[in-house]
Amino acid sequence: MTIQLYTMIILKNFDIFRNRNAVVVYFSDHGEDIYDSGEYRGRVITDSPNKNILHYQYEIPFVVWVSNKFTLNNPQKVKDIEMSVEKPFMTDNICHMFFNLTNLKPTVYNPKRDILSTQYISPRRLTNGTTDYDKIMKYNN
Repeated sequence: MTIQLYTMIILKNFDIFRNRNAVVVYFSDHGEDIYDSGEYRGRVITDSPNKNILHYQYEIPFVVWVSNKFTLNNPQKVKDIEMSVEKPFMTDNICHMFFNLTNLKPTVYNPKRDILSTQYISPRRLTNGTTDYDKIMKYNN
């Protein structure tokens, strides 16, 4: 599927919610390396990953779209979304963001794991349990 067709399908899905009080979150479940960083296909576990391997295998598209009605009804949440754009994040913590967006605060909600919260603390991001993603990618926490 081409990128243009893929983008068109995603945008068409957003249109379903255009006139509603809605927020749409889109993300991929994982990255994939199909000859992007060399001879690799799929996911490669290596003791010495480089930036290309980490980029293609672990970075994913992540989009938060809000309707005009949601923006009018939730100006602070929209501001929180805008302020979170450059923060390091892992989808492991996505439920905390959803709890915030939906105004649900179950006992498991942790604002330190909610990227929209002012209390958010970027977690140490490890791949394969030992590789410090941010150190290799030179991202600042």
